[in-house]
Amino acid sequence: MNRSTHSGAAHPPLAAAWQRTARRWSWLGLPLAIVLLVPLLIPGYFAVPVEFGHCSVRQPLQVRSDVNMRLNSLQTQPGVDVAEGGRFCDGPDLPLRMHGSTTLDSDTHLWVVLVGDRGQFYMQYPPVKIQNGQWSAENMWPHRDIRAIHFLRLSEPAHKAFSEHVTRNDWDPFAHLPADAEEVASLALEPFSQCTRVDARSCLH
Repeated sequence: MNRSTHSGAAHPPLAAAWQRTARRWSWLGLPLAIVLLVPLLIPGYFAVPVEFGHCSVRQPLQVRSDVNMRLNSLQTQPGVDVAEGGRFCDGPDLPLRMHGSTTLDSDTHLWVVLVGDRGQFYMQYPPVKIQNGQWSAENMWPHRDIRAIHFLRLSEPAHKAFSEHVTRNDWDPFAHLPADAEEVASLALEPFSQCTRVDARSCLH
């Protein structure tokens, strides 16, 4: 008995059908090529912006006339200096740290408080460290809706009250500050824009 063998070639009727289909849709070749190639020629076409967070513009440090306190450096978490008028984003750049010079005594109870856009106050920890004529503030988190960074000189009772909030792990905002709290310096923050992975470089100076 003879058995026919198949070499794997397409059956003639099937091949003819494929040819007819190819001729029928051949007109799509050029438009399809344009659709696929044009996006590749446009810079940033596939760079989809993904929100990092809100950007803020740093203003000069305002200090009381009877206080000697200078800000020498404000740095983001990656260690980038933010000059006056410079910007930072609340996603990749926090927490902030500052340091400078002052004639305040080393035993001064100086705390950082953030001021929100509705007038609420957020205590930051740890307190400002003052030593040998230098001061430093670490771990500041001015997220969106923060409009200023205040440096408060507290009395001993107010300092203990703030410390108790830390002990209780209580970080809820304050509606009012202690009556005897003295604002010795303030740094205003102005809202800028939304930072994205595409334009994040523009958020840093």
